[in-house]
Amino acid sequence: MEKFIGPMVQQTVAGIHIGPQTVSVLGKDLTAEVAAAGIGFDSAGAEMVLDAKLTVAGGSHGFLFTDDQAPPARGAAGFQLAVADDALNQVMSNFWSAGGLDQTLAQQAGIYDSIRLEALLPPVISAGEGGALKVTMPDLIVHLGSGEVEATTLAMNVEMEVQVAPHPGGATNIAAVTIATPIIHADVLADVTGVPAQGIESVMPALVTNMLGTFTPLLAAVPLPALPGGLRASSLRVGTAHSYLVVNGNLD
Repeated sequence: MEKFIGPMVQQTVAGIHIGPQTVSVLGKDLTAEVAAAGIGFDSAGAEMVLDAKLTVAGGSHGFLFTDDQAPPARGAAGFQLAVADDALNQVMSNFWSAGGLDQTLAQQAGIYDSIRLEALLPPVISAGEGGALKVTMPDLIVHLGSGEVEATTLAMNVEMEVQVAPHPGGATNIAAVTIATPIIHADVLADVTGVPAQGIESVMPALVTNMLGTFTPLLAAVPLPALPGGLRASSLRVGTAHSYLVVNGNLD
């Protein structure tokens, strides 16, 4: 059995390729492809390696790569899915390079009547502590206008933790994204209003909240494998380990 069935399983798995499948997220087309890169069996079960490619139309196909550690060891759950944080960075980098994070907001914010957000670098996601994802937004330039004049220019770095939750119906996709209060570091690059720094800083939380609402739906749009018919996941848990977002649970 080991001699003949093993190679047959390897050959079958090597031919698995899902996609490209395209969904529309925030006005951009997100295309996902997943291919099997290998499988192994032992007395405790099976492990399969999946190679994911996630791109956004109009964006470059590069992303900020970090050296990931080995995936976390299998636990006692019926199944475990480990998604490398760089899979999420593929999406963020593509969305950024497609211009998805550059926005002009026609809204009132104190003495300002227009806001333009310019992201010089893409957000970076890494597995954080306590089961959360750490999101860093570097070099976010905020242009605040009053009438026809750019009255104030800010440079902001934003750090936040994002907690994800599994679908309550037992599916393996992400259902909810909760964002902790962000940490904001800001510098005033230019200002012609004479407004004290405290007054300018008061508009920043609203700007960051708007920015987060722009890209957090991308996290929930990252496709995860669906379960075959007749199977249902229960006792789902979502956390982080090493450089991975980990979803595990039981199969009923």
